[in-house]
Amino acid sequence: MEPIKCEIGGTTLTLADEGMTISIPRSYWSKRQWERIVQVVTQLL
Repeated sequence: MEPIKCEIGGTTLTLADEGMTISIPRSYWSKRQWERIVQVVTQLL
């Protein structure tokens, strides 16, 4: 599978065969925002 890169508000999600990498420059996101990101990412898979 070719890696999928998704940028959301400065946070970069990279999905590849080896797994998922999350790069977060800002760590003040709320739990609700994280749940939304996980929901979007799982829909991509």
